[in-house]
Amino acid sequence: PHILVETIEGETSPHLLTAMRAFADHFDANLETLTVTEVPSSVPLAQADHEVDDDWIEQIEHEIALDGHTAVFDHVRTRDRTDTLLERIDDQTKCVLVDWRDPIRKHHLQESHVDEILRSGLPVRLAVLKHRDTETIDDIVVATDSGPYDRAEVELADAIAAVTGATLTLVKAIPADASEEATRSGQEYLSELAGILSSPAETRLIQTDYVERALVE
Repeated sequence: PHILVETIEGETSPHLLTAMRAFADHFDANLETLTVTEVPSSVPLAQADHEVDDDWIEQIEHEIALDGHTAVFDHVRTRDRTDTLLERIDDQTKCVLVDWRDPIRKHHLQESHVDEILRSGLPVRLAVLKHRDTETIDDIVVATDSGPYDRAEVELADAIAAVTGATLTLVKAIPADASEEATRSGQEYLSELAGILSSPAETRLIQTDYVERALVE
């Protein structure tokens, strides 16, 4: 089994290295690290700049310090970044980890590389790392919504908490006027999710009229 990791050419954030190490340990899997150079149609693929910094590869190998797992690297020239990533997925792929460094702006997800991946019907778990800073990961908050992806999100958060020692909190927001039955159901759901974790976790059920604001706060 392996984790397929898509990186930006020659750039690797500390948080990406942490996620790589965490997922390799959690899934007992090797790492396949892929860097894609998207070449415009006006440039022949064979003529596209395709250098990979050996020091960068050595840095990854040193930082993730895999115990019992291997890490392989590939740098590909292609016309379509998304198609190339999807073609690398096979029955041994446990998870796809994408380092997404596109600038944050209004509607930045729409028609982006990540949007294309999501619309492809990806057959495995997808974890997207949105670069923010390089500070130590001390707190992890998972916002749940009783949806089909909650367990996968909690599982991946648990993996990162296990290697960082970060505090893990599971949060669910319900309407401020929710009934006693809905409140009890929400608490039971959070307890159920906490039960699948290997790391200790807190749970918070928030009653609010402004769900998005409450989750950010």
